[in-house]
Amino acid sequence: MNTALTIRINLDQITRAIARLRQAAGTSGDTSALTVAGTAVLLEALKAEAPRKTGRLRDSILARTEAGERRFYALPTARFVVGGTRPHLILPRTKRALFWPGAGHPVRQVRHPGTAPNDFPARAVGRATPALRVALLDDGRRVIRLITGGVA
Repeated sequence: MNTALTIRINLDQITRAIARLRQAAGTSGDTSALTVAGTAVLLEALKAEAPRKTGRLRDSILARTEAGERRFYALPTARFVVGGTRPHLILPRTKRALFWPGAGHPVRQVRHPGTAPNDFPARAVGRATPALRVALLDDGRRVIRLITGGVA
């Protein structure tokens, strides 16, 4: 059972609040520009913080809009990177032995020492937070200017 690592960001409350403020100001519009900009900032931060051993994890990270939310996806194996793994035994699945380039001879099993957790999504959110805060404040100032009769 492979499940993708999913990060959900729901901007519904912010979107509703801004829509109400704009409605009160007699204007219309949406937060799509803010959402697109925020998604780009977070996507860039996720890719920058992802481990780079082969680049496959970094290259797999993408954002989609589903049910009013921006969701970020990566390879299903990302959960093992984020959560780490305990020491475990690796056994052959289809053959009688394991072999890989550089191994001296086939082996029946390998004792993997486990991997330390690498919470790169949390670091990415921390990295993106200042830019997201600036974008949100700028948009908030723009909405306040609209409410007070100024020009956006």
